[in-house]
Parts: sequence; structure tokens; C-alpha cells
Amino acid sequence: MMRSRVCRSISRVLFPVLAAGLLPSLAAAPADLPRGEVQADTALVYVLRPAKAGFAVPAYFFVDDAFAGVNRGDSYFFLHVAPGRHLFWGRMENVDAFEAEVEAGKTYYIRQKTIPGLLAARIAVELLDPAEGEKILAQDVKHLSEVSAEERAHGEEHAKRLLEKARKDAAKKS
Repeated sequence: MMRSRVCRSISRVLFPVLAAGLLPSLAAAPADLPRGEVQADTALVYVLRPAKAGFAVPAYFFVDDAFAGVNRGDSYFFLHVAPGRHLFWGRMENVDAFEAEVEAGKTYYIRQKTIPGLLAARIAVELLDPAEGEKILAQDVKHLSEVSAEERAHGEEHAKRLLEKARKDAAKKS
């Protein structure tokens, strides 16, 4: 009984102290995250994965037949894409895709939405309106994604092997 009172007392004192020191750093998105530069001859595309669900599972992303990057929870990356119609697609335990026309000099935001499953995490990719995309970029992602050599190799393999599946998925949505 005495031990539980001591533990509760310590908890009441330590938890607020620890929370005050740690939570602000966990809640605030860094203001100095790298941003892409809009270029006159290409579209700037941000790929955002704001959710923590399935954090450790890599979410691969592709443009047409090329590997573009990989995100984990709370991360993002950006790339420049030639103007025109493109197939944008993602892979986790499934493939999800859509086609969109992009214009040079404009900025686009794509969310990789993680859908937790019983045994595996699934992905949904969606084009966001600029205001929502900018809000997620400013508030919900915490770091710029870095791609390991192993992830790059897997991504390039997925691009070759799953392109037709992505095309079929996008066609169902058109």
C-alpha cells in the first residue's frame, strides 16, 4: 500500500515534468524542413505520409514506370515531374494508383494514406488540394525521407514488376 502511494506520488510529479519537456518537441513540426523549388519547366510534387500507422512499413512511390521514393510514417519527399499526364502510384502490401495531368511551374501534393489491416498495412494514394497539402506539409510531417540502397533496389524491382497492376488500378478509377 505504501509502495503504491509512493509510485503514484512520483508519477504525479515526474509525468508533468517529462511531458512538458518532451511533448512540445514531438508535437511541433520542424520549421526548417527542406522545401522543393518551383521550376518553370517542371511540376513540383510533394509526396506526404503524415500518419504514424504502419510507421515501420515502407510506402513506395512511383511515377509512371520509375521509382520515385519511399516514405515511412511522418515523412515526405519531393520531386520534379515533366508536365503532362502521369501515372502516380504507391505500393505497400497492395498497389494503389491514379492518373493526373501536371503543369510546369505548379506545385502538387500527394498523400500516401496508410490503411491498417489485420496482418498487413495497405496504401491509398490521393491527390490533395493545395491548401490541404500545404497544411499537412507544415504541420503533420516531421522529416524528409531518405532512401537506402536496399529500398532503392526494391523500389526499382517493384516498378518493373507491378507497373501493369498500377495501370489497371488507375483505369478502374477513370
